[in-house]
Amino acid sequence: MKPAGALSPADLIDPAARPLLTMLDRMERSLETQLARQLAAFEQGLAVPDWGASRLAALLVPHLVQVADHAVMIQDRAWGRMQAKDVDTFRAARVDWARQHGAALAVNLDAQTRARIRAAIEQATRENWSPDTLRKRLQQGLVPGLPGLAPRTRAELIARTELHNAATYAQEREALGLAERGADLVKVWTATRDHRTRPHHRRAHGQTRELKEDFQVGGRAMSRPGDPRGGVHNTARCRCVARHLPRSYLGQDRQRSAAAVINLARRQAGEGGSFTAAVVGHAADMDAALAEIVLRQARREPGWSARAAQAAISALEAEAAAGASGR
Repeated sequence: MKPAGALSPADLIDPAARPLLTMLDRMERSLETQLARQLAAFEQGLAVPDWGASRLAALLVPHLVQVADHAVMIQDRAWGRMQAKDVDTFRAARVDWARQHGAALAVNLDAQTRARIRAAIEQATRENWSPDTLRKRLQQGLVPGLPGLAPRTRAELIARTELHNAATYAQEREALGLAERGADLVKVWTATRDHRTRPHHRRAHGQTRELKEDFQVGGRAMSRPGDPRGGVHNTARCRCVARHLPRSYLGQDRQRSAAAVINLARRQAGEGGSFTAAVVGHAADMDAALAEIVLRQARREPGWSARAAQAAISALEAEAAAGASGR
């Protein structure tokens, strides 16, 4: 049973981001299963065949293309537009990117797997492991000196990170292409905001930028969620999305996002929590501009208390100070 005022992870997902995340979850499971099987077969054979990279590419590229195509269709539905000519034009660039990125990823993964197997065999020789012991330790990710990731874990990390990268890349490229044709669009960082979300990604929630302007996330400049420039600590297993909106809709979208937060706070209050403390907690975990709109709306609500708000802010500040002193 959830504690009073608690919300499930699904409650915290912005409805506008849910279609993309649902599609990614389905595609990630498909790639993860197949990739784990292939990596395990390589490692259990104690040698990656010469065609290792080409076989990996044959698995990765179609998944990248399919995810990119679906991501653009989801974005088009959100915009209420489906123009085949535009989609076909942008698709050529998406497919070309997927082929190049998938091939490079396959070569890198092939090289990593070869290095893991070589290092494992060298250690097995030094310590007189049996072949069965070596295979078991590789399978479980228990070879000292190697990244402690079993094939299934490696596959899950790659699937979640790279398919997310493909989806956000495809949506960004389509938005940029439409902007070149006259569309006036901006982009909004949208975080999942559950217990697995990085703190600096939660604080970026609602951050709005021009299409060619970078987001600032955890001290790194990123054009979109999944942007490799953010480094592994920002991209691995990231579930944030960038929503591309007509500029004229931005004010309405911010009001919608703020209203969604108010509704979440009402639900938490109805389950025994404090409406004001819930609002303050949500506002602390998003971009300052969006947080101000949330607080402005909340002050008009009957459950709002200025005294409770100050107490919640003081509690958050004390928590932050305690966390800083503990580092």
